[in-house]
Amino acid sequence: MDTPGGRIHVLFNTETGTICATGDFSVFWLDPLVRKSQPFLAEVALRATELKLPPPNL
Repeated sequence: MDTPGGRIHVLFNTETGTICATGDFSVFWLDPLVRKSQPFLAEVALRATELKLPPPNL
């Protein structure tokens, strides 16, 4: 599930379909040379988008 601040990971009980747990996380890259977060390279961002899975249909 996408949110303005990142993604929320949701765990479901496979028997009942209820939500058991959630986790909110953000991913960023720190450039050690400038000591700041920087945008991902275009090919890295594209690959991450390709790996994104759709939510389960329960």
